[in-house]
Amino acid sequence: MSESNYPLILTASTRPSKTNPRKTFNQASLDELKESIKTHGVLQPILARERTDPDGTVWYEIIAGERRWRASVAAGLEHIPANIIAVDDLQMLEMQIIENLQREDIHPLEEAESYESLLAQHKDDPDYSVDQVAAKLGKSRAFIYARLKLCALQPKARTAFYEDKISPSVALLLARIPVPALQEQALKEVTQGRWGNSGPMSYREAARHVQDNYMTRLDQAPFKPSDETLHPAAGACSSCPKRTGANPDLFSDVSRADVCTDPTCYNQKVTLHRDRIRAAAVESGKKVITGKEAQKIRPYQYGDMKGYIPTNDSPWWMGSDKSLKKVLGKDMPETVLIECPHKGDLIEAIPEDKAKEALKAKGITISRASSSSSASEREKMKKAKAEREYRRQLLAQIHQAARTKLEGGTTLSVDEMRLIAQKMYRDLAHDWRPAVADLWGWPNREVDTAQQQIDGMEPAELALLMLSCALAPETYVSQYSVDGSKPTDLLLACERYGIDPKAIKRKMQPAPAKKAPVKKPAAKKTNLPAVRYQHPETGDTWTGRGKPPRWIVAAEESGQSRDDFLVPTPATRATEPTATEQNNEIEAAA
Repeated sequence: MSESNYPLILTASTRPSKTNPRKTFNQASLDELKESIKTHGVLQPILARERTDPDGTVWYEIIAGERRWRASVAAGLEHIPANIIAVDDLQMLEMQIIENLQREDIHPLEEAESYESLLAQHKDDPDYSVDQVAAKLGKSRAFIYARLKLCALQPKARTAFYEDKISPSVALLLARIPVPALQEQALKEVTQGRWGNSGPMSYREAARHVQDNYMTRLDQAPFKPSDETLHPAAGACSSCPKRTGANPDLFSDVSRADVCTDPTCYNQKVTLHRDRIRAAAVESGKKVITGKEAQKIRPYQYGDMKGYIPTNDSPWWMGSDKSLKKVLGKDMPETVLIECPHKGDLIEAIPEDKAKEALKAKGITISRASSSSSASEREKMKKAKAEREYRRQLLAQIHQAARTKLEGGTTLSVDEMRLIAQKMYRDLAHDWRPAVADLWGWPNREVDTAQQQIDGMEPAELALLMLSCALAPETYVSQYSVDGSKPTDLLLACERYGIDPKAIKRKMQPAPAKKAPVKKPAAKKTNLPAVRYQHPETGDTWTGRGKPPRWIVAAEESGQSRDDFLVPTPATRATEPTATEQNNEIEAAA
């Protein structure tokens, strides 16, 4: 046994401190320390202060060294060397925190609770703050704030943290979720994996997952973040303590300050905002379309409205990139509100025929394909639109079936899959990209936004995205290619995943209406050969009579001759022309 220059005190007269930051003690480590003490004695004295009970009993409160005291008691020692000092409660608490930080194995949650206790002891001192704690301990403000936030962990998250199922960094991501139920949900997702059995997420995956699913950008909110009256109990978002900008030291990994960390409160405000708009519309006499009528107008989540145009849209037949609202301005016809049957949001729209009338009144030309095209052209457009919806439904069902199949993981590395996925999405044409972006619920379809989302994806998600990108080109079909186009790859994928495309088409197609037989007009007799001008790419034709179409005008303006598009066809005749008639026709043509 080694000797100590410090006084010996009775182990029986020594008690642990209730403010000791260390609450957990590893039994195996204590057993090793006990055997060492049996052999070598207590090499370092404990730190204690003298206390006296009301009845005069003197005892010693351990400031630092509880592990040594526990091991000494287990080793059967009656005395233990101690350094006895006189300090008040606050001084003792600070010494305990500093002493434990200098030793290994103190749990970050215990450390967090000690900081919280230290600040609570100084709550009446206005000059004592996180800055003072950071200065005393030689830590940064951000570190102290991050540790303090760990105290917001709910019981299940605390247990997982103590059992090393989550790292300190992931624990902080969870602690920043202010709603207990959502924090518990996020805990399950980051420990079990997004697919339920793919294992715990890495910190990078967890950070992306939490930001994507439990944080919302306020600059994209449908309501005004500065509105204090929308949800009086919550107040304005701009001054909310749950906004990332309210504590930049705690949210240094989030690039924006205007991000809400409470999706429950955010969704409540979205609902209240919609209720407010609906009530104001009803009060003003504006029509609000809901229920089955809204379902008929927008039968599919990703499809166009039937008979209505959202005021923020720019329909292709308008010939402008600006929205209807900007083009029409004060000449906008009376609008209606349509409650989306799929997402519940309220969409301001106007009847399509009213929109066209208003545009014509302003001198804006409507595309011939929309307003004055032939019956066959309109039928092709209708057919093409139905075909687009059908193909998107194929992709949506393949997407869901593939999600189930991919739960077991993938053979490609994450970096390889991410590289492929980014390339595939970046190469998608403008008409193909919306089909993929809508599947993933991305707010906009820009490549930069998608790349940020792809960076945080897991292997199974990346594989699913690549499949979607590979099939997306076949989801778009125009009126010019609808008759000769077939979604070969979509149909093959349907076969692989056991999806019945014919059943989907039957479900989407309305029952054909009975039409009265149309009597064909008698063919007109003519002695002149018919003339037809045809566009070589689009197939549009012109008989040569009346005002030339836009594509003829454009060709002539570019230096081409309309004769470049001439396709003579034989006319319908009652009898063959005579030789004299043929000569007359040749002379007339010359």
